[in-house]
Amino acid sequence: MLRQNKCFLLFAAIFLGMLSRVVQAVTLDNIEFSSLPGDKMEIRMEFDGPPPNPTGYTIVQPARIALDLMNVMSGLDSKYHALGSGNARSVTVIEAGERTRVIVALTKLMSYRTHIEGNKLFVLVGSEISQAARAGGVTRIQEVEEQGYAAEILVIQDIDFRRGKVGEARILVTMSASGSGVDVSSESGKIRVEIANAHIPQSLQRRLDVTDFATPVVTVDAMSVGENVVLMIKPSGDYDYLAYQTDNVFILEVTRVQKGYY
Repeated sequence: MLRQNKCFLLFAAIFLGMLSRVVQAVTLDNIEFSSLPGDKMEIRMEFDGPPPNPTGYTIVQPARIALDLMNVMSGLDSKYHALGSGNARSVTVIEAGERTRVIVALTKLMSYRTHIEGNKLFVLVGSEISQAARAGGVTRIQEVEEQGYAAEILVIQDIDFRRGKVGEARILVTMSASGSGVDVSSESGKIRVEIANAHIPQSLQRRLDVTDFATPVVTVDAMSVGENVVLMIKPSGDYDYLAYQTDNVFILEVTRVQKGYY
C-alpha cells in the first residue's frame, strides 16, 4: 500500500508539472513581415498572450539568427516562410518540447533588435550597430576610435566567469551591441568562440585560470585575431556545451557529462 501511495504521488506530481507548463504556455498565432529601407526586415509575431523575452544566438556561416521562445507553442499553418530577394531570405518556425525556435536565414549576417508590445514580439533585422554601441558603451567606442578603428565596430566590454547551481561553467561576454556574429566550434579538445568584426581592449586579453571553481572548465583565454575576437575555453573530462545570446550578452554554458548515465 505504501508503495502504491508513493507511485500515485509521483504520478500526481508529474501530471501537475505538465499541467502547469501547459497553463503557462502561450501560442504563436500569426507572423508577418515588412521590408524596410536599407535592406532591413521587420518580423512581427502575434501571440494569444504576452510572449516571453527571446533568447538568441547567431551563426556566421551559414548566416543565421536563431531566437528561442520558452513555453511557446506554434499555431502557424506552415513552418517555412520565404521572404524574397533581400538579405533576409526565409524564416523557419519549429516547435520543440517546451519552446519554439524562430530561425532567420540571411545572405550575410546582420545585427538585430527585439522588443515586445502587448501580445506582439517585433524583430528588426539589420539594425544599426553604431547607434546601439554608442548607447551601450560610449567609453569603449571612444577607446576604439582613438586606436583608429571604425565607430561601428563591436567592442568587448567585459568577460566574466561564474559557477552555476549544478556545477556548470558559465562564461559571459558583454558587448557594446546586440545581434553580433558569434561562431562556436570545437578545436583540438577546446571550445573556440569567435566574435566577428570585434575589438577587445588590451586589459581583457588575458587568461582566466578557473580551476578553483570546480567546473568542467580549466582556463579561458581571450585574444584578438585579425579583425575578430577569439576565446579558447579548455575543458576537462567529458562535457557538453550550450551557447546563446541575450541582448548584448553572449553566454556559453559548459556542463559535465557522466559516462554511462542515461
